[in-house]
Amino acid sequence: AVVSTQSGHYGRDGAESSYSNQILISEVTTVNKEQLTGTEATISCTVAGLTQALSNVKWTTSTNADVMTPDLQGYTVDQGSLEGATQTTTLTIPTDKNNDDATYSCVFTSTEHTAVDRKTAVSSKVFSKFSKLNDK
Repeated sequence: AVVSTQSGHYGRDGAESSYSNQILISEVTTVNKEQLTGTEATISCTVAGLTQALSNVKWTTSTNADVMTPDLQGYTVDQGSLEGATQTTTLTIPTDKNNDDATYSCVFTSTEHTAVDRKTAVSSKVFSKFSKLNDK
């Protein structure tokens, strides 16, 4: 996402002039996971191109419900911390909520880049073990 900012500077004649500068959040990378049904699953979202930590991070369900509301117990959110120019936030999905494929969203705010509630979808896919029986 490109975020535009307005900056000012002075020319040689001392007159103030302004120019537009574009700041780029270079990349938001998601880690979609395929997990065994009924097990704890972890998905993540990495934001690159930062010099300051994200000011707000949350995760929502496909119906836009914040996973940290009292109605949705058992989820764990780790906002992560700024490491170099990236920050990785993770969502741990509890075993009782990991029975079907689901899409969650990483929602973050970057005051540095004036990005408010930027939303990125992350998928959690499940599979089950089964054995094939041969009829003889």
